[in-house]
Amino acid sequence: MRFFPVYGFELVAAGRQVDEQVRPVQLRVDHQRSLVIEDADVHDRQVRARTARRGEQRKVEKRLFRAQVGDLVRGDSSGDERAVLSRATLRHRCGGQRHQSGQNCKRGSKSVHGFEPNDTSGVGTDVRARPQTWLARRVEDNARPARAQFSMNLESHLLHRQLRGRYPLAVHASGCVITDASGKTYLDASGGAAVSCLGHAHPDVLAAMHAQIDRIAYAHTSSFSTEVAEQLADRLIASAPAGISHVYLVSGGSEAMEAALKLARQYFVEIGQPQRARFIARRASYHGNTLGALAVGGNKWRRRQFAPLLIDVEHVSPTYAYREQRAGESGEQYGERLARELEATLARVGADKVIAFVAETVGGATAGCLTAPPGYFKRVREICDRHGILLILDEVMCGMGRTGTLHACEQEGVAPDLMAIAKGLGGGYQPIGAVLVSSRVIDAVAAGSGFFQHGHTYAGHPVACSAALAVQTVLERDGLVRRCAGQGEALRARLEHAFGAHRHVGDIRGRGLFMALELVRDRAGKACFDPAAKLHAEVKRAALDAGLICYPMGGTIDGESGDHVLLAPPFIVSDAELDLLVQRLKVAIDTAIAQVS
Repeated sequence: MRFFPVYGFELVAAGRQVDEQVRPVQLRVDHQRSLVIEDADVHDRQVRARTARRGEQRKVEKRLFRAQVGDLVRGDSSGDERAVLSRATLRHRCGGQRHQSGQNCKRGSKSVHGFEPNDTSGVGTDVRARPQTWLARRVEDNARPARAQFSMNLESHLLHRQLRGRYPLAVHASGCVITDASGKTYLDASGGAAVSCLGHAHPDVLAAMHAQIDRIAYAHTSSFSTEVAEQLADRLIASAPAGISHVYLVSGGSEAMEAALKLARQYFVEIGQPQRARFIARRASYHGNTLGALAVGGNKWRRRQFAPLLIDVEHVSPTYAYREQRAGESGEQYGERLARELEATLARVGADKVIAFVAETVGGATAGCLTAPPGYFKRVREICDRHGILLILDEVMCGMGRTGTLHACEQEGVAPDLMAIAKGLGGGYQPIGAVLVSSRVIDAVAAGSGFFQHGHTYAGHPVACSAALAVQTVLERDGLVRRCAGQGEALRARLEHAFGAHRHVGDIRGRGLFMALELVRDRAGKACFDPAAKLHAEVKRAALDAGLICYPMGGTIDGESGDHVLLAPPFIVSDAELDLLVQRLKVAIDTAIAQVS
């Protein structure tokens, strides 16, 4: 019987007759006490396991084996070598008998798992002694590299997003490059999550933060304002869309959207229309993970388990031309059809019960850089005005220069009543977001209660404000928003050249340095890959292996089906880095598709 770890290696008992495909691998516990199976040659270049107290090491070893052995993959007679077993079946020979993993060895070994430290009659080994050499065969030619493929961090007390697996430890960043603890470098092709507009470690931003810490690091906004918060607000209003008069500072995008929703509701309470309690938003959208923002978002898989906690929100169609624009329908006609759908929804719900229409100016992570057809947002603005409804634009991801203008709505010729900004506001140097508020809303609150019934402990944090002010100063001084537009065209040209005829790339879309590729199984029919294959996750793994950070997502089409890759490199990205980005992305996509096909 053959046994396969999930990442494509057959473990072979040492001493048996083998062919030339069988090669030595080593099992070790790394410095994070993660179990690692890797090529013996590669292992020689890695840091060996640290020595820990024997009792503690036994506990760690026991947990490691139970977790990792349970993920073994057994090949069957039909050749399906990737069927995952739900429980361990690993055994070893001992005195003519075979034991289940986890049983004590009858030879008298004191190994926790019944594996003797130097047992070479089977696959058992005791990782406490020293790294033991196993023999392993690649299951398939395109299996992933052997290095650090079979690991789980069971020592960390940090609740990571993914509990199964482990993350590289980032230790340094500069410009468009992040370096991990092993010395491997990664080209940051997505700015994290479209955050790092200015790149990493810009000296002007670091100096501004240090100077602010020396002056005052924190003052609660219930008692004080700060000079730096006032300066940031002045700068933001000076370049804001028409009608925007005030800024409400928070610590991120979800907080900004939550504040915008609450301020919109309070506006109607202040003007004597408390019956307005409904929001209309769009499917295939994302507005944040707090409950209000999650409710207006249209990301099905994010919403599903929390649905009982969410307010009732109407969702209309997104601006998804690749899949929903009809044959023979112009962009203007498509936009008009979507506007009529909004009108029909208002008539059904009751326009006098609706607070606001909520939309990302350019769709972000959920469906990947969906742009509006010509005239769409002007029709939306007209509909909102006619029915006395507020327009809330979410530019957390697409705003602050990312699409080639400071605000994405500039390219649509509209101004919102409320607008959320965040990621590019502080460029990742500090957590910060903001709501840009129109004078229409401010005047109503000022004439009524005079009090916005909302607040957060770290709102308007001085150090965060200093970082954001420095980022915005550099963007303006160095012409980086204009550069973003130019480099965006350069990125699009490279993507079209590399993927324009790719059989598994159905659409290349976006604006500025905010681009996405939609991946398809069948280019002609636009059929997507089986969601169970999790192609987006395979792309991410392959990209990291290639030294590239990108932002793949699944559920592109309807929250369940479809895959895309989002790209949002820093505005300072060079032509050479764009070349490298596309080169590594092609390797990652081709490798991932080969894995799932």
